[in-house]
Amino acid sequence: MRHRTPPWRTKQPDWLALLTVAAQLAGQPQALADDYVEHCRMDGNSWTGIGTEHTHAWDALRKRRRSGCGQE
Repeated sequence: MRHRTPPWRTKQPDWLALLTVAAQLAGQPQALADDYVEHCRMDGNSWTGIGTEHTHAWDALRKRRRSGCGQE
C-alpha cells in the first residue's frame, strides 16, 4: 500500500507565476480581436458593422461558456 505525502510536505505552486500566466492568457482573445478590428477598418468596414459582428461573437462565446461547452 502506498502512503500519501502529507500536504505540508508537498511543494506548493508558485501562485504569483500562475496568476501572471492566467492574466496573459485572458488578454489574448481581446488582443486578437483588437488586431482583427484594425484589419477590418483597413479593409473599409464600418464601425457599426464591426461592432455588430464583435458583439455577436462575444455573445456566442459567453453562451458557450455558460452552457459548459469545452469543459471536461
